[in-house]
Amino acid sequence: MNFLSWALFGVLIGLIVHVSTPTSSRDSLIGAIILGVLGAFVGGLLGDIIFGINIEEFNLLSFIVAALGSMIILIASKSARKL
Repeated sequence: MNFLSWALFGVLIGLIVHVSTPTSSRDSLIGAIILGVLGAFVGGLLGDIIFGINIEEFNLLSFIVAALGSMIILIASKSARKL
Protein backbone atom coordinates (compact mmCIF):
# COMPACT_ATOMS: atom_id res chain seq x y z
CA MET A 1 0.00 0.00 0.00
CA ASN A 2 1.11 3.52 -0.47
CA PHE A 3 1.98 6.12 2.17
CA LEU A 4 -1.50 7.63 2.28
CA SER A 5 -3.21 4.28 2.78
CA TRP A 6 -1.01 3.40 5.76
CA ALA A 7 -1.57 6.88 7.21
CA LEU A 8 -5.36 6.44 6.93
CA PHE A 9 -5.17 3.04 8.59
CA GLY A 10 -3.06 4.57 11.35
CA VAL A 11 -5.56 7.36 11.94
CA LEU A 12 -8.38 4.83 12.14
CA ILE A 13 -6.44 2.60 14.55
CA GLY A 14 -5.43 5.59 16.68
CA LEU A 15 -9.05 6.71 16.96
CA ILE A 16 -10.23 3.21 17.86
CA VAL A 17 -7.56 2.80 20.53
CA HIS A 18 -8.20 6.26 21.97
CA VAL A 19 -11.93 5.61 22.30
CA SER A 20 -11.68 2.02 23.53
CA THR A 21 -9.02 2.38 26.24
CA PRO A 22 -9.31 4.19 29.53
CA THR A 23 -7.05 7.21 29.31
CA SER A 24 -5.56 9.61 31.76
CA SER A 25 -5.59 13.35 31.28
CA ARG A 26 -2.11 13.16 29.69
CA ASP A 27 -3.33 11.04 26.79
CA SER A 28 -4.58 13.09 23.88
CA LEU A 29 -6.47 12.26 20.73
CA ILE A 30 -3.74 13.78 18.54
CA GLY A 31 -1.09 11.73 20.33
CA ALA A 32 -3.06 8.51 19.84
CA ILE A 33 -3.51 9.29 16.16
CA ILE A 34 0.19 10.02 15.65
CA LEU A 35 1.19 6.82 17.45
CA GLY A 36 -1.42 4.92 15.42
CA VAL A 37 0.04 6.21 12.15
CA LEU A 38 3.58 5.34 13.24
CA GLY A 39 2.38 1.93 14.30
CA ALA A 40 0.66 1.29 10.98
CA PHE A 41 3.92 2.04 9.18
CA VAL A 42 5.84 -0.21 11.56
CA GLY A 43 3.32 -3.00 11.06
CA GLY A 44 3.50 -2.60 7.29
CA LEU A 45 7.29 -2.67 7.27
CA LEU A 46 7.54 -5.63 9.63
CA GLY A 47 4.87 -7.52 7.74
CA ASP A 48 6.78 -7.00 4.50
CA ILE A 49 10.28 -7.65 5.85
CA ILE A 50 9.65 -10.53 8.25
CA PHE A 51 6.67 -12.33 6.77
CA GLY A 52 6.83 -11.23 3.15
CA ILE A 53 3.29 -9.87 3.31
CA ASN A 54 2.98 -7.46 0.42
CA ILE A 55 -0.16 -5.49 1.09
CA GLU A 56 -1.51 -3.61 -1.90
CA GLU A 57 -5.13 -2.81 -1.06
CA PHE A 58 -7.60 -2.21 1.74
CA ASN A 59 -8.67 -5.58 3.09
CA LEU A 60 -8.85 -7.46 6.38
CA LEU A 61 -5.21 -8.60 6.28
CA SER A 62 -3.89 -5.08 5.77
CA PHE A 63 -6.09 -3.82 8.62
CA ILE A 64 -4.81 -6.57 10.93
CA VAL A 65 -1.17 -5.81 10.07
CA ALA A 66 -1.70 -2.10 10.67
CA ALA A 67 -3.54 -2.78 13.92
CA LEU A 68 -0.79 -5.04 15.25
CA GLY A 69 1.90 -2.49 14.45
CA SER A 70 -0.12 0.25 16.08
CA MET A 71 -0.74 -1.83 19.18
CA ILE A 72 2.99 -2.48 19.52
CA ILE A 73 3.80 1.23 19.30
CA LEU A 74 0.95 2.31 21.60
CA ILE A 75 1.82 -0.30 24.26
CA ALA A 76 5.49 0.65 24.09
CA SER A 77 4.55 4.31 24.48
CA LYS A 78 2.35 3.67 27.50
CA SER A 79 5.05 1.49 29.08
CA ALA A 80 7.70 4.15 28.53
CA ARG A 81 5.55 6.74 30.29
CA LYS A 82 5.41 4.58 33.41
CA LEU A 83 9.21 4.55 33.77
